Amino acid sequence: MTRGLRAGLKAAALSGIVLAVAVASGCTVDVTPEDDPAAVVERPLTVATFGRVTTTDPAAATDTGSTIYALNVFQRLMTVQVGTGALKPDAATDCWYIDELTYSCGIRKNLSFTNGNDLTASDVKFSIERARALAVPGSSARLLDTIEEMIIPEDDEWRIDFKLKQHDRAFGYALASPAASIVDESVYNANELWPQWQRPSSSGPFFADVSNLDELRLIRYQRYNGPYWPSTPAVSLKTYSTPEALDRAVATRTVDVLWRVPPGRVPNDGTFEAEDLPGAAVQRLVWNPDSPRRDDAAVREWVRDATGTIRTLDSVVPEGAGFSAATFSMGDRPEAHGVSGELTLGFDSRLPGQAEMADRVKTALEPELTVRLVGDDPDADVRLRLTQAWTNTELAWLQPYVEFPLPGREAAVRELELAFRAAETLPDAEAAAQALQEAAAADATVVPLAQADETFWKTPGVGFNPVNIEHQNWIGPCWQLGLWGFTHV
Repeated sequence: MTRGLRAGLKAAALSGIVLAVAVASGCTVDVTPEDDPAAVVERPLTVATFGRVTTTDPAAATDTGSTIYALNVFQRLMTVQVGTGALKPDAATDCWYIDELTYSCGIRKNLSFTNGNDLTASDVKFSIERARALAVPGSSARLLDTIEEMIIPEDDEWRIDFKLKQHDRAFGYALASPAASIVDESVYNANELWPQWQRPSSSGPFFADVSNLDELRLIRYQRYNGPYWPSTPAVSLKTYSTPEALDRAVATRTVDVLWRVPPGRVPNDGTFEAEDLPGAAVQRLVWNPDSPRRDDAAVREWVRDATGTIRTLDSVVPEGAGFSAATFSMGDRPEAHGVSGELTLGFDSRLPGQAEMADRVKTALEPELTVRLVGDDPDADVRLRLTQAWTNTELAWLQPYVEFPLPGREAAVRELELAFRAAETLPDAEAAAQALQEAAAADATVVPLAQADETFWKTPGVGFNPVNIEHQNWIGPCWQLGLWGFTHV
């Protein structure tokens, strides 16, 4: 890995946690912020998953699990409504362009953190400055890089103006991403990630109690003021390291929701009901920027073209995420590119279907390349990822490409990215998105494979918050779980 990428991931790991809560039937939860009365429930609604959280600091979120944590515990100025993709206020009263280079947001006046401190425009400014300074590789801080400065007007302390280097049509969506989560400037360090053992100071739908690396509890924050009021007073998330451990939990009926678990571990006796998330399972190959094989254009092109035989998704931007352009071939096996040698292929061994897809990729690339499956090895040449973006937008899906361009391609890729951000009309934006995706296909550092529905399972005793149910308000901005929307029925 590059030194910057390795350092960022190491910092995130040191400050991360595995989101895991062992909750036995009949136990109680009695954990609250210092200024709230005790919240006691018989048994929290329990979500079981193999999708790990790697950090409790929203500025360092680089995976789907950590994004879910950030979205449920912290607030941002804006949020994205599932079903419409529309930007909606969260901690903001509203946000708007007051001129081409100034994006202005009003702040709700009755917000507070779980430690009792008021949430102010100064906290918003600090939080975004902090995320940009930490600049954890792979985090959504990359989406905030068009900011020139942030100004809190002297005559309005409940407003913040973002002065931009150029017009940025995607900037409102950047303010809905994990790195834009608002933290308390009086307790967070501007230059260090949040300690993994420490309860965060937050203002989102839930507050989190972190007891140890194996336990996290989410309790409804009674003073939360925003669009996602939790339907249930407490939620526990349990990450399982082995299928057998999950089987024991299912057999003892101590879990209510199964998310990102192999379908074979779900009993077919009516204990759980299936719920489908249309188009939510997106699988892609992403090259490790430090792999020496990545610099070989012929190898990248072979990985791109040979996987066309198993590809069902022909764009880095999946269907339903704005301007998606068909830029990757699908179908017949191409002629050999004259490549040879070994390629290591990594994948998340815990997530459903990944081992099988990795084996299909291996078969597609051989015998021209000798492919060695290395599972969870972070130093694999190329990695199979079952991913979701921060928000269902073009730039969020293209980030692995634009953040880690090929050597010598930095200026060209940046120019294409900024052209898309600067586009002021839909035809101009579509044309710029097409050009950016064509470049991504030519460079082939991110290779799409498949998009399909994703299924999770819930017991009949779990329902959904009826408020805005047509917009699936139990889902986050890009098919992440919005724990605020689950409820016991």
